[in-house]
Amino acid sequence: MSRGHSTDYRVHLQIPRHGASICRRSNPGSNLAANRHHTAAFDMDPDTEVTFEFVPVIRQYKSGRVERLHHINPVPPSVDAATGVTSKDVTIDATTGLWARLYLPDLSTLPTGGGANIRLPILLYFHGGGLVVGSAADAPEHAFLNRLAARAGALAVSVEYRLAPEHPVPACYDDAWAALLWATAAATPDSDPWIRDHGDASRVFVLGFSSGGNIAHNLTLRAGTETSPRGASVEGMALIHPYFLSPPGRDEAAEREDAWVRGKLVEMWAFACGGRTTTGPDDPRVNPVAEGAPSLRRLGCGRVLVCLAEDALAREGEAYYNAVVASGWPAGEAELLDSRPADHEFHLREPESAKAVLLMDRLVAFVAGEQSEISLRRAMAAIPVAPPPVAADDEIVYESMPCIRIYKNRVERYFGSEFVAASTDEATGVASKDVVISPNVSARLYLPRLDDGGAKLPVLVYYHGGGFCLGSAFNPTFHAYFNTFTALANVLVVSVEYRLAPEHPVPAAYADGWEALAWVVSHLADPSSAAGDRDPWIAGHADFARLYLGGESAGSNIAHHMAMRVAAEGLAHGAQIRGLVMIHPYFLGTDKVPSDDINAEARESLGSLWRVMCPTTTGDDDPLINPLVDGAPSLASLACGRVLVCVGEGDVLRDRGRAYYDRLKASGWQGEAEIWQAPEKGHTFHLLEPSCDEAIAQDKVISDFLNR
Repeated sequence: MSRGHSTDYRVHLQIPRHGASICRRSNPGSNLAANRHHTAAFDMDPDTEVTFEFVPVIRQYKSGRVERLHHINPVPPSVDAATGVTSKDVTIDATTGLWARLYLPDLSTLPTGGGANIRLPILLYFHGGGLVVGSAADAPEHAFLNRLAARAGALAVSVEYRLAPEHPVPACYDDAWAALLWATAAATPDSDPWIRDHGDASRVFVLGFSSGGNIAHNLTLRAGTETSPRGASVEGMALIHPYFLSPPGRDEAAEREDAWVRGKLVEMWAFACGGRTTTGPDDPRVNPVAEGAPSLRRLGCGRVLVCLAEDALAREGEAYYNAVVASGWPAGEAELLDSRPADHEFHLREPESAKAVLLMDRLVAFVAGEQSEISLRRAMAAIPVAPPPVAADDEIVYESMPCIRIYKNRVERYFGSEFVAASTDEATGVASKDVVISPNVSARLYLPRLDDGGAKLPVLVYYHGGGFCLGSAFNPTFHAYFNTFTALANVLVVSVEYRLAPEHPVPAAYADGWEALAWVVSHLADPSSAAGDRDPWIAGHADFARLYLGGESAGSNIAHHMAMRVAAEGLAHGAQIRGLVMIHPYFLGTDKVPSDDINAEARESLGSLWRVMCPTTTGDDDPLINPLVDGAPSLASLACGRVLVCVGEGDVLRDRGRAYYDRLKASGWQGEAEIWQAPEKGHTFHLLEPSCDEAIAQDKVISDFLNR
């Protein structure tokens, strides 16, 4: 069962923010004393009398009320614009409330070339938080898993295990075992489609940060002593700053430095266990090297990576690594990555730092099965915290500033890559959500506030602009525009997230545009025989007699080609396109038109941009960019009954749009064409100045067009 965007995270958003990490070497000092003084004044009231606190992590009152002080910033699942990774929330066990966030990388970017049947390593990940705070939905954890899934080419499963004290230890360990069984259940009828189609149960990696590292250890130890009913194999275990303890007296100098934090960590362990099911820092679950603890040789995996930071847990983490080696593990199969002096959770707080980059590189290599040829402990400790040197072949091959710069080995986008999560807009009441259409294509859907729950609405399949190389359906500019426009026009919008050039040169955008349109139309199929990916908004509210295509700039180009392809191939289930909305269309041509002189430099830049985005093009008279050139398919066959072309008087592409309208009228096409011009305004002005009179007027013209 998918959790989607219905998850209510509001309770977390009311928690006050505290900057300190759980395990950093710091003492709140007077703040803690002040809190104790404050609570002492109310010790007669069980709802205000404190029975346990670890500031700035958690506080519990005598009444049982729990106050989590450690701030989290929950974010919904999404398609990550930076990495192309798609995430979703799924329920593992409805009885216990166990769920996980899954991350699937863009299969087309993998070194193997992707493919519908590709099998990926499974990364089973456990977040930190001392077993009492934290979430798989927390923004830093979410961003980390996006990067890791993309870099490692792996299917990540980030587990939302139950927290103490409401669910004392061993609930977290039970949840971890249930998650492992679920993540390797590819053959069962109720398997998640991503797990079923892309998970490789023979390549499972268990990872955890801080207390999540503790969970990962206990899970892997259990995997070595119990047989999975499905024969799953844990290939490796990576522990990042793991939460292990030890009794006092082993290193008095270090213990004095960390005395307060270490004392609170011991108290928090007892607190997480309910205060009655542990022997303290000698409990093998939190001290795997304690006398009588199970031998680490029984770990149910083939390789181990332990990562250390400058925190109160480093001594125990290093002792764990040494114990693994001493237990009889083959040389080289257990590795230590020492990132000191970087402190606890540096990889979440400073993901672009040199140490964080090295940690990510090591995790990716670990999943790939690459072994270091030298001692990582010595090597990493000696590496200075400084940016990596620029590669010798890092030369610029194309740039259009201030928008994009293309290097020989990477692309930097300076415009249009920002991301905002789907939501319900307070100002308009418009709801939005993200859907995954295929591994390469996704969309953001917008649904207006409905007084009639069964209302049928016009459907606008929309392609954003950006010269085929910029922009996103999840960009704040487009998100704000469609919140406003959806409410105005009372339409159901499907804003398509297609692949961008130059990584995916044209015609990839056309292929993705077609796949999105075909997915929308697939909702016309008989529900009893349709696949299980029907979206309830489209199934319940789409009026397919009023199906429109639209886009601005390069998106208009895509919309045009979709309508032409419909003419050539048709749509499934007898679907037809009612109309086409062309906003400032991106068309070119070698013939000169008056608007070329509005900005000759910009016109030349648009031509060079096209040649970079479509390396196989024949130039500005390629029918893909010039639908009016001799030899291009006749506009008479355009597969829709109505067309609206919008242009800006100050747009260098103005007369290309006008020429399209004129040729369409003269082609013999049996439809109704309209053109509307915004006085003095330039290209995509409605996105740059959404509140100007011309933008409001243009929106009204388009709204009227869709509702006639």
